Order: sequence, then C-alpha cells, then structure tokens
Amino acid sequence: MIKRITFIFSAMILLSTHVQASLTVDRTRVIYDMEKPGVSVVVENTDTKDPFLLQTWIESSQGEKITEPLVALPLLQRIEPGQKKQIRINSVNQTAQLPQDRETLFYFNVLGIPPKSRLENVVEVVIQSRFKLFYRPKGLVKYPDYDWQKKLTLAREGNSLVLTNPTPYHVVIININDSMQKVKDFPEIIIKPLSNVRYPLTAQQKTASEMVLTYMDDYGTPNVLKYQCSGMTCSLKSQP
Repeated sequence: MIKRITFIFSAMILLSTHVQASLTVDRTRVIYDMEKPGVSVVVENTDTKDPFLLQTWIESSQGEKITEPLVALPLLQRIEPGQKKQIRINSVNQTAQLPQDRETLFYFNVLGIPPKSRLENVVEVVIQSRFKLFYRPKGLVKYPDYDWQKKLTLAREGNSLVLTNPTPYHVVIININDSMQKVKDFPEIIIKPLSNVRYPLTAQQKTASEMVLTYMDDYGTPNVLKYQCSGMTCSLKSQP
C-alpha cells in the first residue's frame, strides 16, 4: 500500500489572505535494496496554476550533503502544474565501503521553490521535506512478513527500559507506554541494527505489567507490539 504525504508551500499576502500550492510524494520513506537496480520516487505538483523548481539531494545520517555512494537525479528540475516527475536514486561509488551486514541510514530531501510572486507584500515560504532512506546491501537475512521488529527485546534496568535490536535492520519507534495511549511529544527513537537504546521510565512504567510499543514499518504504517512484563523481564505477547 503506497502512502502519500503532502507538503504545503504557503505564501501570505496583505490582509492575511493565503495562497497555497502543494507537492505530493508517493511514499514516506525510501528503501534502497541493492538486489534491485536503484529506486524511483515520484513527486507530483497538484497545484493547478503554478510551477515549482524541484530540488533533491541526499544526506548522511549526520545531516551532511553527499553525492556518493548514493545520488538523487536530477538534482534540479521544473515541475509544471498537474505534472509528475520521477526522481531516480542510484548508487555510484564506495558502496563496498558501507557495512555489508546491516542497513545504513541516509536521508532523501525534497525542496519545492515556488515562483516569485508579482504581488507586493508577499512572503514566500519554502519548505524542505526530509525522508528516511534505508540502504540495504545484498545478502541480509530475510523476514517473510517483513516483521523483524518482533525480534526486538525489552528489559527494565533501574529507571530505564533497554530496547535491543538483534537484527540487521533499523527499528523506528514512535511511542512507548504501559497502555495504548499516545505519549505527548514522544521523541522518535531510531534503534540502529545490532544495537540497543535506553528509554527513561516513569514511576508507573517501572512496575507496569505491560509495555506497548508502536513502530513504523516499510510503508510508513504504525504497528503495535505488546510485551508482558514481570520484574525486569518483558516478553512479547502473541501477535494476531
């Protein structure tokens, strides 16, 4: 199932009237699988009047712009009203220097530059949109249902919940609680492959009999994992 996400580019004119246009991207994250020849991302200008300059680039996990080992092409192009454009992400050099036993995280960036307004007193706002880009080398262990997140283990240690990811894939957590309730302002947690993180527990969570995790899958869909806890040990409950 393809998720669509829309980014709004707004211009505010005198008398507080708003003019809006939008660019739509056909996914919320990008998976670059080295067993396939590159990956394409489609961007659509759903505005009926104005074109945009569409700029794309890739960043490392530290936020540095890069042109290798992955590159997004074309770097800059014009997208007309109602038009769709394809961005191609390819590997160039140095992919052999990336870890071959696990994923590597990059970021794919989309920038829409609106046309200069002919009206006076206009403030043009350009919004940059950023997508997780997961590079998957050949030969990684396959999970039939793409549910490696179920391999995640939990343990309570003092004031912390230790989340251990034994898989070669990233796990993106968007909520942790002792119930299904969403935690306000929860900071997204990215658990790197073959690593662990610590999450601070509330007084109630330290003794709760259940912990509930929500993660995002490859399609940007939230999924829930429930763990039964006793003392320091938490075990994954059977999933439907």
